[in-house]
Amino acid sequence: MGLLIPRSKPAPLTVTSFTQHLDYVRQYRHFAVQLGDNRSVPAISNEACGHAIDTWVAPLLAASQRGFAYKRRPWAPVPPTPAKYVALGKTSVRVELDIAKMSTASHSAFWKWALRSETNIVLCVPESAFPGGVLAAESWDPCVYGNLRTLLAHSAVAFAKKEVERSTSVCCAFGGTAYNLCAVIFGTPEKLAELFQDFVRHCRFSHPALEREFATVRRKVKNKSDYKRGAA
Repeated sequence: MGLLIPRSKPAPLTVTSFTQHLDYVRQYRHFAVQLGDNRSVPAISNEACGHAIDTWVAPLLAASQRGFAYKRRPWAPVPPTPAKYVALGKTSVRVELDIAKMSTASHSAFWKWALRSETNIVLCVPESAFPGGVLAAESWDPCVYGNLRTLLAHSAVAFAKKEVERSTSVCCAFGGTAYNLCAVIFGTPEKLAELFQDFVRHCRFSHPALEREFATVRRKVKNKSDYKRGAA
């Protein structure tokens, strides 16, 4: 997968086009990753949701200061009775969640429902506490979207972009396609560039050729790091 930017045809993500991708990350002020390689199944399974909760939602909740649930569309359904949540406040487009009282264990039904419904969860984490290394290893196919409304509510995007400018935070918003769960990461241009490089080095690629190409780069970086440690 390369950059998903309408009306432009940048080169697909490769080792040689990596610098161009960094420029787009800074320009569009986000990058997105898939939370699995679920292309062969035409629906988001319970197993995929459970894995995303364990590997993404749980570590983010442990570090988050604020959390919100945004309606992706005005007619989005309300949570069913089993999917209970704890709210700090509510408007017509979003609910501020009391995330300190909503662990993935005690509120697993809500988190599963939210990931599969017309709802976007946005979690805000201090830059210094963002668990990028943990999340990068559980992600696929980094990319940039020209139109984030294919994944997220406009209000969720506007809030995340404003929040990272207002505070030294990284915001992570969850959305989905027909096949996969996705996470969109917002931050300052400098922090995003740092995170994007880290994710590309540690993520996986659904295209075998890209996986082989970046695997070669990863080995070179690792060998170079090992050499420096030995020299020290």
